[in-house]
Amino acid sequence: MPDLLLLCHILSASVLFASGLVTALVLVLTVYDGNIPLIARASDRVVRADWILTLPSGITQFITGLWLAWRMDALTAGWVALSVLLYGLAGLCWLPVVRYQIRMAGLARQAAAQNGTLPSEFMRLYRKWFLLGWPAFIALIIVFWLMAARPIL
Repeated sequence: MPDLLLLCHILSASVLFASGLVTALVLVLTVYDGNIPLIARASDRVVRADWILTLPSGITQFITGLWLAWRMDALTAGWVALSVLLYGLAGLCWLPVVRYQIRMAGLARQAAAQNGTLPSEFMRLYRKWFLLGWPAFIALIIVFWLMAARPIL
Protein backbone atom coordinates (compact mmCIF):
# COMPACT_ATOMS: atom_id res chain seq x y z
CA MET A 1 0.00 0.00 0.00
CA PRO A 2 1.41 3.42 -0.90
CA ASP A 3 2.47 5.79 1.83
CA LEU A 4 -0.68 7.86 2.44
CA LEU A 5 1.30 10.78 3.88
CA LEU A 6 3.45 10.97 0.76
CA LEU A 7 0.39 10.64 -1.46
CA CYS A 8 -1.34 13.45 0.46
CA HIS A 9 1.79 15.60 0.09
CA ILE A 10 2.03 15.01 -3.66
CA LEU A 11 -1.69 15.62 -4.20
CA SER A 12 -1.68 18.82 -2.15
CA ALA A 13 1.37 20.06 -4.07
CA SER A 14 -0.44 19.34 -7.32
CA VAL A 15 -3.62 21.09 -6.22
CA LEU A 16 -1.68 24.08 -4.84
CA PHE A 17 0.31 24.57 -8.02
CA ALA A 18 -2.58 23.89 -10.39
CA SER A 19 -5.09 26.08 -8.56
CA GLY A 20 -2.64 28.97 -8.51
CA LEU A 21 -1.80 28.57 -12.17
CA VAL A 22 -5.37 28.08 -13.39
CA THR A 23 -6.91 30.90 -11.34
CA ALA A 24 -4.17 33.26 -12.52
CA LEU A 25 -4.75 32.24 -16.12
CA VAL A 26 -8.53 32.68 -15.78
CA LEU A 27 -8.18 36.17 -14.35
CA VAL A 28 -5.50 37.29 -16.82
CA LEU A 29 -7.48 36.08 -19.84
CA THR A 30 -10.73 37.52 -18.52
CA VAL A 31 -9.22 40.94 -17.80
CA TYR A 32 -7.58 40.89 -21.22
CA ASP A 33 -10.99 40.21 -22.79
CA GLY A 34 -12.40 43.32 -21.10
CA ASN A 35 -15.95 42.04 -20.56
CA ILE A 36 -16.77 43.63 -17.19
CA PRO A 37 -19.63 41.30 -16.12
CA LEU A 38 -17.38 38.35 -16.98
CA ILE A 39 -14.47 39.93 -15.07
CA ALA A 40 -16.76 40.33 -12.06
CA ARG A 41 -17.84 36.67 -12.17
CA ALA A 42 -14.32 35.40 -12.79
CA SER A 43 -12.89 37.55 -9.98
CA ASP A 44 -15.46 36.19 -7.54
CA ARG A 45 -14.67 32.64 -8.60
CA VAL A 46 -10.92 33.18 -8.33
CA VAL A 47 -11.36 34.37 -4.75
CA ARG A 48 -13.59 31.38 -4.00
CA ALA A 49 -11.10 28.96 -5.56
CA ASP A 50 -8.32 30.41 -3.41
CA TRP A 51 -10.32 29.73 -0.24
CA ILE A 52 -11.54 26.30 -1.35
CA LEU A 53 -8.41 24.97 -3.08
CA THR A 54 -5.29 27.08 -2.59
CA LEU A 55 -5.47 27.75 1.15
CA PRO A 56 -6.29 24.17 2.28
CA SER A 57 -3.75 22.63 -0.11
CA GLY A 58 -1.12 25.15 0.99
CA ILE A 59 -1.65 24.29 4.65
CA THR A 60 -1.70 20.56 3.88
CA GLN A 61 1.45 20.89 1.77
CA PHE A 62 3.35 22.62 4.56
CA ILE A 63 2.27 20.20 7.30
CA THR A 64 2.83 17.03 5.28
CA GLY A 65 6.15 18.35 4.01
CA LEU A 66 7.50 18.95 7.49
CA TRP A 67 6.10 15.62 8.66
CA LEU A 68 7.80 13.79 5.78
CA ALA A 69 11.07 15.63 6.41
CA TRP A 70 10.86 14.63 10.07
CA ARG A 71 10.17 10.99 9.13
CA MET A 72 13.18 11.05 6.78
CA ASP A 73 15.30 12.66 9.51
CA ALA A 74 15.89 15.50 7.04
CA LEU A 75 14.54 18.51 8.97
CA THR A 76 18.03 20.03 9.03
CA ALA A 77 18.83 19.25 5.40
CA GLY A 78 19.67 22.28 3.29
CA TRP A 79 17.12 21.44 0.62
CA VAL A 80 14.37 21.32 3.28
CA ALA A 81 15.44 24.67 4.73
CA LEU A 82 15.51 26.25 1.26
CA SER A 83 12.11 24.72 0.47
CA VAL A 84 10.61 26.20 3.63
CA LEU A 85 12.17 29.59 2.85
CA LEU A 86 10.83 29.59 -0.71
CA TYR A 87 7.46 28.32 0.47
CA GLY A 88 7.36 31.19 2.93
CA LEU A 89 8.19 33.63 0.11
CA ALA A 90 5.30 32.23 -1.94
CA GLY A 91 3.00 32.57 1.06
CA LEU A 92 4.10 36.15 1.70
CA CYS A 93 3.29 36.97 -1.93
CA TRP A 94 -0.07 35.18 -1.71
CA LEU A 95 -1.38 37.09 1.31
CA PRO A 96 -1.57 40.51 -0.38
CA VAL A 97 -2.69 38.84 -3.62
CA VAL A 98 -5.80 37.52 -1.87
CA ARG A 99 -6.56 41.00 -0.50
CA TYR A 100 -6.12 42.44 -4.00
CA GLN A 101 -8.38 39.75 -5.50
CA ILE A 102 -11.14 40.44 -2.99
CA ARG A 103 -10.96 44.18 -3.66
CA MET A 104 -10.77 43.66 -7.43
CA ALA A 105 -13.83 41.41 -7.33
CA GLY A 106 -15.77 44.09 -5.45
CA LEU A 107 -14.71 46.80 -7.89
CA ALA A 108 -15.61 44.62 -10.88
CA ARG A 109 -19.03 43.73 -9.38
CA GLN A 110 -19.73 47.42 -8.79
CA ALA A 111 -18.67 48.36 -12.34
CA ALA A 112 -20.80 45.54 -13.80
CA ALA A 113 -23.84 46.58 -11.75
CA GLN A 114 -23.50 50.16 -12.98
CA ASN A 115 -22.77 49.14 -16.59
CA GLY A 116 -19.63 51.21 -16.23
CA THR A 117 -15.95 50.79 -16.74
CA LEU A 118 -13.40 49.36 -14.37
CA PRO A 119 -11.95 52.03 -12.11
CA SER A 120 -8.24 52.77 -12.29
CA GLU A 121 -7.88 51.21 -8.84
CA PHE A 122 -8.81 47.83 -10.36
CA MET A 123 -5.99 47.99 -12.89
CA ARG A 124 -3.52 49.26 -10.26
CA LEU A 125 -4.38 46.28 -8.04
CA TYR A 126 -4.34 43.95 -11.03
CA ARG A 127 -0.77 44.99 -11.91
CA LYS A 128 0.37 44.42 -8.32
CA TRP A 129 -1.46 41.08 -8.28
CA PHE A 130 0.21 40.06 -11.55
CA LEU A 131 3.68 41.09 -10.41
CA LEU A 132 3.41 39.31 -7.04
CA GLY A 133 2.33 36.13 -8.77
CA TRP A 134 5.68 35.69 -10.49
CA PRO A 135 7.96 35.27 -7.46
CA ALA A 136 5.39 32.92 -5.87
CA PHE A 137 5.14 30.86 -9.05
CA ILE A 138 8.91 30.65 -9.51
CA ALA A 139 9.43 29.83 -5.82
CA LEU A 140 6.99 26.92 -6.03
CA ILE A 141 8.66 25.57 -9.17
CA ILE A 142 11.97 25.58 -7.32
CA VAL A 143 10.33 23.88 -4.32
CA PHE A 144 9.01 21.16 -6.65
CA TRP A 145 12.53 20.66 -7.97
CA LEU A 146 13.97 20.57 -4.44
CA MET A 147 11.40 17.94 -3.39
CA ALA A 148 12.25 15.77 -6.39
CA ALA A 149 16.03 16.23 -6.50
CA ARG A 150 16.81 16.61 -2.79
CA PRO A 151 20.21 18.14 -3.53
CA ILE A 152 22.89 18.35 -0.89
CA LEU A 153 23.10 22.03 0.03
